[in-house]
Amino acid sequence: MRFYTFLIAFTVAIFLGLGSAWIALERGYGLERRVNGVWYSYPDRGSPDAGPYARAQLAVAGRLIPGRAEGMVFYADMDSAGHALLRQCSYRIQGEFPQARFWSLNAQDEAGAVIRTAGLSPSFVSDHATYGENGTISLVIASRIVSGNWLGISGEGPMRLVLSLFDTPASANFGLAQSTMPTITRLTCAGDRQ
Repeated sequence: MRFYTFLIAFTVAIFLGLGSAWIALERGYGLERRVNGVWYSYPDRGSPDAGPYARAQLAVAGRLIPGRAEGMVFYADMDSAGHALLRQCSYRIQGEFPQARFWSLNAQDEAGAVIRTAGLSPSFVSDHATYGENGTISLVIASRIVSGNWLGISGEGPMRLVLSLFDTPASANFGLAQSTMPTITRLTCAGDRQ
């Protein structure tokens, strides 16, 4: 009888341990999330100070994240009005980007794969940006080509924007709260009445 009690307790412990580890990896537990408007970042993710769950998440995902000295990655999965970002909609990103030597912006699907549009670059980079007189940028994310700063997307369903900053003061001193981040405004969606 003791053996069966031990076996049941051992089995429950194994399933609870593996289940809690899986949930932590899938849901991002163990990472300190810093938020600025609709943009968020995990500044410790690529650093030696990252916890075991953060390191495990990177290993499972097979992703290379810049360390604090190299840069910072910001994510947005909703617009400035609080609506989820959708691939069938078009958006305008407007305002100041944090100071950086180089930045890139791309859109990812739910699985974290970069959304590609046939024959076009999957990322918009700072070298191709046209800035306003006051140093701000206005960039449209849409499935249809527009003049000016444009990032092409395709398909339907949720998406996440990923803004990678390289050689930025925000990464060295975690100046996320002081960094100016651009707004994200929904323009139109497929099926909207004109």
